[in-house]
Amino acid sequence: MGGEGVKRAMIIAINLVIMGLILFFIIEYANTKSRESNQSVIEAFEKMTVTAEQIITNYLEDE
Repeated sequence: MGGEGVKRAMIIAINLVIMGLILFFIIEYANTKSRESNQSVIEAFEKMTVTAEQIITNYLEDE
């Protein structure tokens, strides 16, 4: 009877470690995707401002 309690505790401990690792990888993946998304937004904003600057420059040259 005592051996089964230890075996059960080991199984629970291993399952908790596995669940913890899964949560860790999910959080890391989500953080990475968030950083990539933020970088993409920054790049799009930079392209938009450069384009706007070129349009304004061309407009002022034609005046």
